[in-house]
Amino acid sequence: MAARRRSLRTIRAAVLDEWERRGRTRSVGLACLAGLIALLVVVGWFLEVEVLVSPGGHSTSTKFVTAVMSLTLGAAVVTLAGRVRDALAAATALVAFLIVVEWVAGVSLGLDQAVVDDFLNPAAAGVHPGRPSILTCLCFVSLAGAVVLVPRGRDRLGSVLAWFPAALGLVAIFAHVYDAREIYRAASTTAMAAPTGVMLVLLSLAVLLTVPHGALQWMWFGTDPGAGLLRLITPIALFAIPFIGWLRVQGQSEGLFDTEVGSALLMTVVAVGVIGVTYRAARTAQRIDVEREKLVDELHQVNQELEERVRSRSVQINRQRTRLALLEERDRIARDLHDRVIQRIFAAGLQVAALGRTARKIEQEHGDDRQLGESLNSVARELDMAIRELRNSIFELTSIGDHDDIEQVLIDIATRSSRILGFMPAVTADGLVDGLAPDLVAQVASVIQEALSNIARHARASHVTVSLVGTDHDLTVEVTDDGVGLPDPLPRSSGISNLMNRARNLNGTATWSANEPRGTVMTWRVPRRPGDTLDRGPEPLLDTEA
Repeated sequence: MAARRRSLRTIRAAVLDEWERRGRTRSVGLACLAGLIALLVVVGWFLEVEVLVSPGGHSTSTKFVTAVMSLTLGAAVVTLAGRVRDALAAATALVAFLIVVEWVAGVSLGLDQAVVDDFLNPAAAGVHPGRPSILTCLCFVSLAGAVVLVPRGRDRLGSVLAWFPAALGLVAIFAHVYDAREIYRAASTTAMAAPTGVMLVLLSLAVLLTVPHGALQWMWFGTDPGAGLLRLITPIALFAIPFIGWLRVQGQSEGLFDTEVGSALLMTVVAVGVIGVTYRAARTAQRIDVEREKLVDELHQVNQELEERVRSRSVQINRQRTRLALLEERDRIARDLHDRVIQRIFAAGLQVAALGRTARKIEQEHGDDRQLGESLNSVARELDMAIRELRNSIFELTSIGDHDDIEQVLIDIATRSSRILGFMPAVTADGLVDGLAPDLVAQVASVIQEALSNIARHARASHVTVSLVGTDHDLTVEVTDDGVGLPDPLPRSSGISNLMNRARNLNGTATWSANEPRGTVMTWRVPRRPGDTLDRGPEPLLDTEA
């Protein structure tokens, strides 16, 4: 779960980084577009081309100083050098602030027509035709502050300063579209030309797109339904509805219909647009709800699978705990038998043997024929057999630790079996014996331990060889001894039955054959992977299969 959370955080960080990269690219494009408009205005002033400085033919024109401030502020947005950016923004803010001082104090610092003359409105007494309006200058001061603050992490204040000129620019654009002369009347301190409004909006959007993870980046690049809905509504609000309003104004001015009819048509179109947008939003919400229900179902299914896995894992853990407790108890019993019972029986056997020797000596001296010594020797032999049986039982009770290395398991079993055999059996491991499943390793360990225990009980062998051979398909355990051999037919003892059952449960075989010149060969062969069927091949006819 923690890894999943880290992965989600990494993905979200990558998405936000992509937003910043794409936002920077769009910001440069918008700033360059604003700079292009400003450059056309500058060219228009130098060449005295009226359509470039006043496209609508109105009395309000885009001032030369306004175009210069747009150029410098656009360059500040485009540049990546912090000092250059701050210097350009500061220069823009200083010029705009000085013009505001000129308006407020009623003085002239010569900034109005320092470079070019206003050929549209020649200067008259008390008139400053080349001077931008107060609102225009305040917008540039605000934008310059946003350009400086946003790269320094002051995103919220920078966004507020950038939205202010965007709103005033939209007002100016719509005022020119609807020919609202009161807003842009000549020589007013609030007059703003249409190109000025367009440049302010473009520059504001360029600054807002540089705000990391800001509202404009989310609306422009976000993939969630909210961002998609905003991308749908924004063109309708900024272009479709204003265009409908413009058609109404034009229709009324041409006398096609009166105010009431125009209002009715406008409201009808707006209502249809609102219904269309609402329908789109409702369909989006429905899709989100369907996806949410699908995700809830998938989450419920995953939760059930997790619960089932936890339940299965709990059962396995409890089973392992039970097995571990059983093994620990068996080890404890084996230690107790070895440390207490065997030692006491061994001590008793030594005493009985000593008594037997004493009794035989007395019988020889006094001629007693009751054969007490022989009886005591018989008891000593029985005690020795009991000690052997107890050691076999201890060997069977002793658990083999879990190992990934099957060769280490063979060495552990051989070392422990040497105490009951009286010698160290030889062990070999050949072929593909690495990477066996833990369950199969445990089965092999149990089989070898059972076979060695049977040899210690019955074979009276002096040499034993344990061989393990692995292939891609099967695993073969071969235990060879030089003991007395097995009778024919093979007896169904508990040890032999255990070996047969283990092989049968794994789709394998357990066979016994004679070893030349004497002894027995036990071959136990099973598939390497659970569920596979053993390729038996030809088997000796005298062997007994599991």
